[in-house]
Amino acid sequence: MSLRPGIAAGHPATTEAGFEVLEDGGSAADAAVAASLASCVAETVMTGLAGGGHAIWFDGKSGETRLLDFFVTVPGLASDRPVAPLEDVGIPFENEIVHYQVGIASCAVPGVPAGLDELWRRYGRLPWGRLVEPALRLARDGVPMPPAHAACLAMLSPVMTLREGAGIYAPRGELLRPDDRLEQPGLARALELVRDEGADTFYGGTIARELLRIMDERDGPVTAADLR
Repeated sequence: MSLRPGIAAGHPATTEAGFEVLEDGGSAADAAVAASLASCVAETVMTGLAGGGHAIWFDGKSGETRLLDFFVTVPGLASDRPVAPLEDVGIPFENEIVHYQVGIASCAVPGVPAGLDELWRRYGRLPWGRLVEPALRLARDGVPMPPAHAACLAMLSPVMTLREGAGIYAPRGELLRPDDRLEQPGLARALELVRDEGADTFYGGTIARELLRIMDERDGPVTAADLR
């Protein structure tokens, strides 16, 4: 009996990225990597390239199941430099106010690039650059906001529109609504670097240098030692 693949995701564009790679001869790991990268463009209300995650790999032939943990890690453990204070933002959830601690001080060491790279190296078949293509295309073209994402954005707007976020999620002074196009041109350049330099761009390459520059400029906690 032949099994048909299935992909579950939070945006149709994420699902399509995974199926595109499967149809090109990619493995399940290739599809997961491509879909995850696409989600970092199409689902930025929920996730992002500098976030963290987990992957579970099941080998149908051997019956072996393995967990790859690439969640973010706490930075600054070997540094005593001063860090900017956390910013307290209260978000109403029905009758309760949930307090988010946000700002540069909440940044952690990225896990997504390293984790997807490891998943690809262990179980992938297609070239790395091929897996970045769907996400890069979405970053260049923009993606529509599903109703669920727009609702989440409205709820989290005090967090999502901080600093540069206002230009992305409220580009004309109003929050994006369902079916509005989410435009993130900066992600296109970031994904070009992920394609050309690999995951190491976040740990010792171009993005790492830019990340550390922002940390120095805004008194953030992540250091070069953390990235290494």
